[in-house]
Amino acid sequence: MRGLFYLPELLLCGLLCLARADVIGDGRSSVASTDEFFTTMDTDADGQVEEFEIREAVAAFGSDGGATKVEDIESTVEDIMSRMDSNTDGLLSDEEIETYSKRIGAVLTVSAVAEWVIHGLQLPEEVGELFRSNSVTGYDFAELVEDDGAALGHDIGITRVVHRKKVLRAMKMLMTGVGNVPTTPSPFIPTIVPGSCETMELQWGRSQGRGFNVHKYRVFRRTVESV
Repeated sequence: MRGLFYLPELLLCGLLCLARADVIGDGRSSVASTDEFFTTMDTDADGQVEEFEIREAVAAFGSDGGATKVEDIESTVEDIMSRMDSNTDGLLSDEEIETYSKRIGAVLTVSAVAEWVIHGLQLPEEVGELFRSNSVTGYDFAELVEDDGAALGHDIGITRVVHRKKVLRAMKMLMTGVGNVPTTPSPFIPTIVPGSCETMELQWGRSQGRGFNVHKYRVFRRTVESV
């Protein structure tokens, strides 16, 4: 009888625990998953990420990380530290990595993630739509890279291994702080095509970006009503 008496309470506790569990697409970052990512970076397990550990991570990304030469790797490490090391002590704490992870979440909305997968990673549109339909934001990246990206397959539904690997590497690069916003294309020269009032020719210089090479440009057309 005593066991039966406590059974409803145990069931209630289980339901509450499930309700509090982190779910991909819930718009929140998982502290546990972020801590796990920190642990993978902290290779010597001393409770902090040092520059040599970041250097090893950047080098492991290889050519996809845009840093294969020693000087490129060092420059990338400097960029990462300037972006993430808020107290400038030359070390990254779990709090600093968690803060940076939340910044990624705030910037990468559902639409931004889907567009990044399609246009930034140049994966098929249906792969990007998988992220959109699962409401994936930057807050979910820490959970998605756990267990070698297992959730990319069984939760998001990416069936091809090569696609999962590409997304996994890119997410880890972003979470490590690799990459920056590409420069504005310059020069940008719009020219009205002779003999036409509705057609323009656009020419622009190449954007420069570190970490992720610029592969594609998108042109948005905006209609402006005459006054």
